[in-house]
Amino acid sequence: EQANFSVRGAVLAFAHGVEKIFQFTYSDGAGPLTDKESHFGILRYAADLGPEETAEPKPAYFAFQTMSRLLSGTRFDRDLREEVHLPDDTYAFAFRKLDGTADVVVAWSTSPQSHRLNLDKTPKRVVSVLGDEITVEGPYVTVSEAPVYAVLPRH
Repeated sequence: EQANFSVRGAVLAFAHGVEKIFQFTYSDGAGPLTDKESHFGILRYAADLGPEETAEPKPAYFAFQTMSRLLSGTRFDRDLREEVHLPDDTYAFAFRKLDGTADVVVAWSTSPQSHRLNLDKTPKRVVSVLGDEITVEGPYVTVSEAPVYAVLPRH
């Protein structure tokens, strides 16, 4: 959930003109699981790390890494919800690569029921919130609670 909500929040912020975001807490604290304030990090708490060791990344770390990689060098272009006739619980935002080579669509649903999103052209690649490549045929991408990225060629 942290991975999904982190990306959703960042994409909504970018769509509303925010230029930069920062992770509230990089690493979890030592508090018990019932203390939510101790667990906002994107790395798990580790008490005795040596100088060459790193804490274990949480899924939110990989989600943030994927978002940064795919949206780097883009600018928000448009909200696609009305254009592609999405239900009220489904979101899709287009970002344009500054070099003009591609558009990146980020989409998700707030409903547990998935939806098919017709992008009108076959994506060059589709990537899950955690960075895994997703195979698709044609212009349709399945949208669920986990954000998905579709990289579309620009002509």
